[in-house]
Amino acid sequence: MSSKSDHGLYHEYSCVDCDQQGSVRQSLDEPVTRGRVAVDRGEEEKDAPVNAMHAVAKGAVFGLFVARQILCNVLTTILSLVGTVNGLLT
Repeated sequence: MSSKSDHGLYHEYSCVDCDQQGSVRQSLDEPVTRGRVAVDRGEEEKDAPVNAMHAVAKGAVFGLFVARQILCNVLTTILSLVGTVNGLLT
């Protein structure tokens, strides 16, 4: 048993030497960003499609991008399996 009084874990942390007045003072200070916060809500799109054809083309390009990523993942998986089988057989 320790020589300190046994009041639990909270007592141990409350006895740590720290500047308690400084932490209270910081919580009462004015926030640094008061009055200057700009939140981007995403209302303005940079490359918004102009018409239906443009929207279809953008969707097709995005679909090709996703298909390429899936293909690369499948090829990586196949190469990993071949390497694992090769390692087990040699």
